Amino acid sequence: MAPYKIQIKIIEYTKELGIPVYDFGGYVVEYIGEFDLILKFIGYNVYDKGYDVYREIRNLAAKIIKLTK
Repeated sequence: MAPYKIQIKIIEYTKELGIPVYDFGGYVVEYIGEFDLILKFIGYNVYDKGYDVYREIRNLAAKIIKLTK
């Protein structure tokens, strides 16, 4: 399974370099001090509100999973 082998090699390489975090290429990473350049106001608002809803659902799902264990 080549994809798993590649991930393992990348993780080992980042450990060698002393990098504390490896993003598996699909997670949202937020940094302090981000700024948004809004070019399309309506589209941005849809994205912004949608992302808030996504985070709420993700947190709720995590709580439900925690309670069912």
